[in-house]
Amino acid sequence: MSTENHVTPQGTYINGKGQVIDILRLLSPQEKARILNHINSKNPTMARELAERCVSFANVEALGDNELKIVFSQVDPKLMGVALKGTSVEFQRRCLSIVPRHLAEEAYRLLTTPLKNEREPVMKAQDKILNIAIQLNRLRRINLGN
Repeated sequence: MSTENHVTPQGTYINGKGQVIDILRLLSPQEKARILNHINSKNPTMARELAERCVSFANVEALGDNELKIVFSQVDPKLMGVALKGTSVEFQRRCLSIVPRHLAEEAYRLLTTPLKNEREPVMKAQDKILNIAIQLNRLRRINLGN
């Protein structure tokens, strides 16, 4: 768990929100929805924040083709190519097949270009796409299942 505990002059600070997010990530979708619905009845802002912070790039990978098209219509093809480096070949093919050919070719070029220390740029690219998906989810244009 990514708990950050800090000792302050008044005592120990426990990152409760971080712990809740870690727990929610481990739960089944039904259990997570039940808990978030309960929190939503008391504090809708907190429920939305927790739901959004529980989302990962795996939620983007689980989107249907139409929703992926919506997400990738907002994404630079270079960013898409870098983000896809960290995914399965099946998902890469699926994404490249649903975007216009000229964008797919540009994304593929970056996908196949070796990068120094690939992990960091891939994670950053996936985070940027995830943030776009979260914004689209807020606008109710896609459903991230959170």
